[in-house]
Amino acid sequence: MRPKFEVGEVVLLRSIGHPECDGEYIVKGLEEGTYKLPSGEFYKGYAYWLDGSTDRWVEYVLRKKHTPGEMSFDNLMASLSSPKLLTHQPQ
Repeated sequence: MRPKFEVGEVVLLRSIGHPECDGEYIVKGLEEGTYKLPSGEFYKGYAYWLDGSTDRWVEYVLRKKHTPGEMSFDNLMASLSSPKLLTHQPQ
């Protein structure tokens, strides 16, 4: 199993148990192992050290931060409903 995130990658933290920690972080380290969660359950996989946080966070509370698109939503919708795209034009 490979880690989902790399050192230096920007991630989004979304924690149900600690929503006050939610936000954008940079991965500063990771390790593979078995961890006891605050709920008492065990998690086997990767845990990440995040810049600005003193805790380790398991993989499933982290999300990829996607780069924004080049077009606004309105421009994208307008381009998709363009008559040029709606009719087949042989090349």
